[in-house]
Amino acid sequence: MKLANLLEGIPDLVSVNGDAEIEIQDICVHSGLATPGSLFIAIRGFISDGHDFISDALENGSAAIAGEDPARLDQFATQATTILTSDARAFAARCAARFFDYPSRRLTVVGVTGTNGKTTTCYLTEAILSAAGLVTALLTTVRTAIGQERRSSRRTTPDAVELQSFLRQACERYVTHAVLEVSSHGIALSRTLGCEFDVLALTNVTQDHLDFHVSFDDYLATKLRLFTDYVRESAKKAVGVINLDDPAGMLFKQKAVCPIITCGATPGADYRVLAAAKEAKATRLWLQTPDGKQELVFSLFGQFNITNAVMAAAMGRALGLTWDKIAAGLALAKPPPGRLEQVDAGQPFLVFVDYAHTPDGLRRALEAVRGLCEGRVIVVFGCGGDRDKGKRPLMGEIAASQSDLAIVTSDNSRSEDPSQIIAEILPGMKGAKPVIEPDRERAIGFALQEARESDAVLIAGKGHETYQILKDRTIHFSDQEVARKWLQQTFGTKESS
Repeated sequence: MKLANLLEGIPDLVSVNGDAEIEIQDICVHSGLATPGSLFIAIRGFISDGHDFISDALENGSAAIAGEDPARLDQFATQATTILTSDARAFAARCAARFFDYPSRRLTVVGVTGTNGKTTTCYLTEAILSAAGLVTALLTTVRTAIGQERRSSRRTTPDAVELQSFLRQACERYVTHAVLEVSSHGIALSRTLGCEFDVLALTNVTQDHLDFHVSFDDYLATKLRLFTDYVRESAKKAVGVINLDDPAGMLFKQKAVCPIITCGATPGADYRVLAAAKEAKATRLWLQTPDGKQELVFSLFGQFNITNAVMAAAMGRALGLTWDKIAAGLALAKPPPGRLEQVDAGQPFLVFVDYAHTPDGLRRALEAVRGLCEGRVIVVFGCGGDRDKGKRPLMGEIAASQSDLAIVTSDNSRSEDPSQIIAEILPGMKGAKPVIEPDRERAIGFALQEARESDAVLIAGKGHETYQILKDRTIHFSDQEVARKWLQQTFGTKESS
């Protein structure tokens, strides 16, 4: 594609210096991915500045360079065409969408946002679509998939170029429906700009990422943009699906500029939960819907998963699927890794690993575990370093009040001292007697050793993650592996379910 054609109509463009008729063979925002004929877009990051890597991109063959710093660009004006933009992130997103020929327009795209439940809701929705015979793509915190090809994800929402490339690949592989997990970072940093959605969903909005957002109101407003700005810029007629039980639900219903479908137990919800029953290996759910009463069965537990399942069902219906197909898809759906994932080696108590790393997420996970056992609930948890410090005492309070024994440990301490993070958790645990064990492996071992018949152990915070981020290095670490090894040595060799 000629550079002039690529830049046509992009609002973030300021000026072009050089030949605009050159052919652009690729787009990148990382200099290491630059190739001959590529356009390299220099983005100012939180740790490094892309302008510092322009020379590397040129050495790798980039034919054009874009950035926000005119002085830095002028240094390379004799080596490549330079493009000045007022917003490099938005510019990259719009260029990527154009370069890959607006792939979201050729797909039916579902976008799910919220603090908790995004991944599970995406998994359930994708399961419904697949069971209906549709070819799907999935992009979540845990896994990326195009058809039957599946791989681990590096982050919830990838950068704009990677995202648009993913959607283009999905088109080329005859995918018809893509289900995307949309993070607040992805919206705020323009990673999802250029995506056009057919169905949007909000699971909930609770405290998280206040290390990134200036306030909770800013966090809320960022997620709301998906239902306002994105809808206005799209040629599609999107539909929103909102959890009316969440305090933010009514606000989103009022502010959204697209038609809204509501879900939950709240009276007046379009898809209202009438009753739910826990069975041996499944949850049975009865709904009042615009089509009358419906009965669904799925192999996930907990009130929060009831909400996730109802939202997935509502999205399936919004996409025109029959209730028979929706019910069949939910019945076949498996929970994503690290989401209330059970570890079983024949022990006489329950062990779960869950990604719960926010106050609301921890509370919901503990409530679910409490409903699954007859004995005590033991929880192992910590808080991540270099992240929202305000949630630390809140998580401590929830762990103390919702469990019978709380063990406070480390969880991706990053540049912070694990002992200091723990010290900031403890003020929320007044009146409780938590066990303090900074070594996460020992903390898990202690919890399993303390568990008795009919108890349940919840290992919270890392979920699907297979690493531990420390100050000077990242090491391999899996809660599931640690728990399974301890249990197998003590109780047998049964595989986890």
